[in-house]
Amino acid sequence: MTTRTDRSSTTWKRIADMIIEMAPIPVAEWDAGTHLIDDLGYDSVTAVGLVFEVEREFGAEPAPDDLAFNAETLGDFTDALAEYVSGG
Repeated sequence: MTTRTDRSSTTWKRIADMIIEMAPIPVAEWDAGTHLIDDLGYDSVTAVGLVFEVEREFGAEPAPDDLAFNAETLGDFTDALAEYVSGG
């Protein structure tokens, strides 16, 4: 996935932290390639819940329904969410 999102931004880092904090499987170390399902234990319900929390945290309008289902890694999911809340 080609990203236009600045992975050093405060928004990106906060969303990545939220993904880790809400993960069903706790991890001590992670990176952008950490797999949402295999490594963190996310399923569709947990992913949708995370999208709602990000919307609330950043005061964003409701995200498109498929936003929670198009990413496989923490980096991809964070990129999509950060781009969405930044108006991208």
